[in-house]
Amino acid sequence: MKEILLSNQIVIISCFLLFCIFASKAFKIFMGHFTSKENFKLIKKFVDIHGILSFHMEAAYETIHKDNILVYSLDGLKPNEKDVDKLSHEFVKLTMRLSGPNMLETFTQLYGDEDTFFFVMIDYFNRRFEDDEIRSAAIEDIQNGED
Repeated sequence: MKEILLSNQIVIISCFLLFCIFASKAFKIFMGHFTSKENFKLIKKFVDIHGILSFHMEAAYETIHKDNILVYSLDGLKPNEKDVDKLSHEFVKLTMRLSGPNMLETFTQLYGDEDTFFFVMIDYFNRRFEDDEIRSAAIEDIQNGED
């Protein structure tokens, strides 16, 4: 009798484990399908989402530029690399604050992870910083004054 009870328990445990494995696989397939649909929706709305991000990055850059970079620009100087790194991190923080938590989640989903999203923002900041027209004009004025 003990042998029959023990074999029934083994069968029940085996069936339960098999059910768990199948349920886990089905859940992964469902979530993969759901995630790919969400990603497809984000990609279809890329222009709109990126427009919102661009708006927030532009506002953050203007604030950082006005408060921290303009002094250098007017003198035709460029902050050292350490200062630029600090400013780029302030830019990222300000952009994130302007965007709000819901949009941050959307941006992170769109770009895949936070690291890639941060890279996009820092790249934007660095390109804008390098294309600083005020600094370029000040350098040109200084060079023309030397002639």
